Amino acid sequence: MTAAPTISVWDFPACAAAKIAAPIAWAAATLSVAPVAKPDAKAGPNAAAQAGKSQTEIVGAAVIAAASQPGNSAVASPAVYGPIVAAAQATATSAGQAAGVKAGGDYVTANAPLLVAAMGVAGAELANLVKNQIVGKGAKYVTVVNLPDLANTPGVLAGEKASAGTKALVELMVNTFNTKLSEGLGTDARILLVDAFSTNRDQINNKAIYGLSVVDATACDLTAAKNPFGSSLICNAANLKAGDVSKYLFADDVHPTPYGYWLLARYVAKDMAIKGWM
Repeated sequence: MTAAPTISVWDFPACAAAKIAAPIAWAAATLSVAPVAKPDAKAGPNAAAQAGKSQTEIVGAAVIAAASQPGNSAVASPAVYGPIVAAAQATATSAGQAAGVKAGGDYVTANAPLLVAAMGVAGAELANLVKNQIVGKGAKYVTVVNLPDLANTPGVLAGEKASAGTKALVELMVNTFNTKLSEGLGTDARILLVDAFSTNRDQINNKAIYGLSVVDATACDLTAAKNPFGSSLICNAANLKAGDVSKYLFADDVHPTPYGYWLLARYVAKDMAIKGWM
């Protein structure tokens, strides 16, 4: 491992901490956050600073190297190197999170046109399937439900916090799919297209009208300890969130609760009744 440079332009009255700040900070910042134990000076600075070593060992090696410099013996004390390591780790963590957000944003920007186009193709393909393989083979009463307001599901809302632009992209993808689906189905009297998107958005914007209590969080506890798959498929009484979740709209990051499905079924039935099919 190449030794990290030291700095000596700052003046710390208590000790020559400036000389050891750079190597310790460098070692701490390049590794994941973990408690740092007091280094073992007997092992020497180079023994730990090798590939495959832990953060504690590498930071310890940096501390030993810094403390071996003339006038820097005090740096071997945790009271001296501890704050430097903690500050460097915090800075590295913040920088890593910012980099992750930027990477997510860059991905969205680079791939958005392809994703939107793919959703348009999918919508047109579904319309063709309904017309050619279902209605075309004799079906007279076909109900098709378009995509709901996926941009306002808990999963996408969380994605928006991690990567700005996610919500707008998902909304564009859904709208593109629904538009192509509607265009492809046309005005065939044998087909009823139910607009789940509009009613779902209205549920989110006017939850009280629909008897909903929460529309932006999940009824299921999706933590790894309670729900290792993070899915409503294995959600049950043992891993629901505390309190009354019976009127939540979403069970997991995207799927409705039983009450949410009941609302959808009621809306579909209403449209079928209006069309005279019920």
